[in-house]
Amino acid sequence: MGCHILVGTPGRLNDILSDRDSGVQAPKLSALVLDEADRLLDAGFWEEISNIINLLPSRRERDRQTLMFSATVPNEVIKLVRETLKPGYQYVKTVDDGEEPTHERVPQRYVTAGGFENLLPTLYELCLREIEKAATKQANPSIDNGSDGRPFKAIVYFNSTAEVTLAASVFMNLRDPQTRSTPLHPARIYEIHARLSQMQRTRAADNFRASRSGILFSSDVTARGMDFPDVTHVIQVGMPGQRDTYIHRIGRTARAGKEGQGWLIISGLEAPELRYRLPKLPLKPD
Repeated sequence: MGCHILVGTPGRLNDILSDRDSGVQAPKLSALVLDEADRLLDAGFWEEISNIINLLPSRRERDRQTLMFSATVPNEVIKLVRETLKPGYQYVKTVDDGEEPTHERVPQRYVTAGGFENLLPTLYELCLREIEKAATKQANPSIDNGSDGRPFKAIVYFNSTAEVTLAASVFMNLRDPQTRSTPLHPARIYEIHARLSQMQRTRAADNFRASRSGILFSSDVTARGMDFPDVTHVIQVGMPGQRDTYIHRIGRTARAGKEGQGWLIISGLEAPELRYRLPKLPLKPD
């Protein structure tokens, strides 16, 4: 039957198409899709993408449709559009002009920890406080304590896989060996990052997605293209490398018409960089 849809990273697709022994060609190619175009450029894949396009039939040989998806449209993406799409391409905006972007309408606060050694204790205190707020609001809906009463469900982002595994290990070891309960009950602990196998990542994502209350320690593998229902908090530990990274992470909450909160925990050494690294964002000190 042959191959109808081929999905892959630019590097792997380039390897397959350039390998004459692979037997993979695309003589009848009808569509080329570049998803997360801004991220592809951030990761330095433009050379591989150019090679892939050169390995495909030219438009004179085979007319095709090219689709490009991007949540943000920096100048680099505009350049990619001009070099990749046909003249006269259509720009489709899926957000209404009057709709406020998620990163502007989500309440966002930052906490400055005394030093790097205080980042995890600060994270623990924040999670514990927000869990208690949710429980109090559920018991007495008339109380105005900043919680909407939904069970605490958070994605905690770190800037490296090593930090994810360390934080997940620390929080999992809070469990009482006899009762198997933790001070953060009823929230369950999950972790997801690139060093896990695909089966482990899928299991973690599915379990967190199905949980009523949980904390998912994550690298940026979940920052784009993944939907988790009822995420009440997005917590970022450490200064994100780029403003767009911060914005994409925030977009994991306040989905499907529901509310959410954004938190940023940084060290005192990172605090002076806040206004320069994350400008024009509604971040307020806690």
